[in-house]
Amino acid sequence: MRHEGKLEAPAAKGAALHILSNMTSTEFAALARRCRSAILPVGATEGHGPHLPLSTDWVIGVETAQRAAQALLAEGIEVLLLPPILYGVTRSTADYPGTVTISEATLAALVKDVLASVIAQGFTNLCITNHHLAPEHLGTLFKVKAELEAEHRARVAVPNMRKPAFAGEPTREFKEGAIHGGSFETSLVLQAQPELVHLDRARTLQPVWKSIAAGRQFGAKTLREAGGVDGYFGDPAAATPEEGEYFYDAMVRLVVAAVKAGLAATA
Repeated sequence: MRHEGKLEAPAAKGAALHILSNMTSTEFAALARRCRSAILPVGATEGHGPHLPLSTDWVIGVETAQRAAQALLAEGIEVLLLPPILYGVTRSTADYPGTVTISEATLAALVKDVLASVIAQGFTNLCITNHHLAPEHLGTLFKVKAELEAEHRARVAVPNMRKPAFAGEPTREFKEGAIHGGSFETSLVLQAQPELVHLDRARTLQPVWKSIAAGRQFGAKTLREAGGVDGYFGDPAAATPEEGEYFYDAMVRLVVAAVKAGLAATA
């Protein structure tokens, strides 16, 4: 099986993956005759502290999608990997330099049009690997899911990456709701693209144990107002590649289960 290339983010590992942006029309047509599943990575371009790239969310979304595709392929299930959505609804981080935000309407229109286009070509089992967890962004994706399923004979899954299928105990960042630029995301990028992580800076950062959700409940409009003065929460200094592997394993399990459930539902 020929390797059909890789996305702008982490390299595909192992056997060939079907990456739309690197396929020819002939290859796509052949895949469409035998495959109904597609994965769309979604992220954002926003600040994640002085140690992580602005691409953090979509780098993680793409890596998760590729790992899930590889796991499914090992079980004989092929999937189409769509190019990632690089922008999201990021008003809560708009005061971090480099953040680029789009409106809910723009995100909804873009994701809906992209998925409707692949549905029309026979891919009726869709999964969004989203790693931007702002409520207004995530809510928009669930709205798109509902609209697509109402308008087409298709299944659209949006696995909740706030609740990965951990093999063991959730980490302190998850328990305390301090998930932005901390050990969780730093470990994930460190595992996927270590050259993008300024680990020397991360090791000097002090933990920020403040709940983002609690901050919002008390009126914080931005993550900075919620306590993320330097663009991060949690404990970036504790990040390791091994922890990143643990987190990817948990997220990939969610995606694999969603794709399998969709295949059963659209059979």
